[in-house]
Amino acid sequence: MIARSLVAGTVALSLCACGGGDGVDGYSADLRARFVVDCVAQGTPQDQCECLYDGLEEEIPFERYEELDESIRSGSGDIPTDIADLAATCATTPATD
Repeated sequence: MIARSLVAGTVALSLCACGGGDGVDGYSADLRARFVVDCVAQGTPQDQCECLYDGLEEEIPFERYEELDESIRSGSGDIPTDIADLAATCATTPATD
């Protein structure tokens, strides 16, 4: 439960730090780079941050990403279960280089 809370905090800070994107469906290489830098700055290993962004891009429509970002920016600390679960999966998946 503590690990899930830490992961949720990383998600919140990473989403909030990024703002919008300009690629297809809003996701872009620039947004990914900013997301990963901001996520790593919160103390999360880079491979986990990359995994999380890739999972968000694969599974979450960009409109929902923007809604989550807006909600977090407005002070909501609520991270939906599916997003927290995605982050938790990345946190428990060993890096492959």
